Amino acid sequence: NYCFHAEYIESMLHDYCCLNSWLTITLNGERFCSDDGLKELLQSRSAADADSIIHFKGDDIEIAFTYTDKCGEECYSFVNGWETRDGGTHLEAFRESFVQVIYEFIPSKDIRRRDIFNGFAAAISIRIEEPVFLQQMRYKLGSITIAPGHGSMTIKNFVTCFMKKRLCTLLKQSSSARSMILERVI
Repeated sequence: NYCFHAEYIESMLHDYCCLNSWLTITLNGERFCSDDGLKELLQSRSAADADSIIHFKGDDIEIAFTYTDKCGEECYSFVNGWETRDGGTHLEAFRESFVQVIYEFIPSKDIRRRDIFNGFAAAISIRIEEPVFLQQMRYKLGSITIAPGHGSMTIKNFVTCFMKKRLCTLLKQSSSARSMILERVI
């Protein structure tokens, strides 16, 4: 006797379609798809307002983040469609680059990392060749480079370059995004 929990399966299909926005899945007549990718996933998991979510998408990387009324930090990370619940090199690089950009815009020594990430909700997804995980259950990415071999870009550089470029541009061009972020940090 097998019993399937429809809510669990539907939740997994929704997440999978958010991680692969080109994908449409139909189950028992119900259609699952996502046009907004990680933005939609973050909205469903954090109950954040869709308009407040900042969303960046590149060739092999996608990032969505916002601030919520919750205390603490809520981060979701994925590698090649697999959830890395314990983060890893990609999430560390994202967090580090976010802090660097905030410090560039607010050169105050009074701001602490915990202030920057209080009420912070984010999701990051990257696609890399031959990922290496630090645990058997694949909950933490340990890969250093995007692809195997000498001369490959590091994950840290890949995520940092993408994030700094996109976030700096956004903060310079969008006063509403700048206000939303900086008001929460200060």
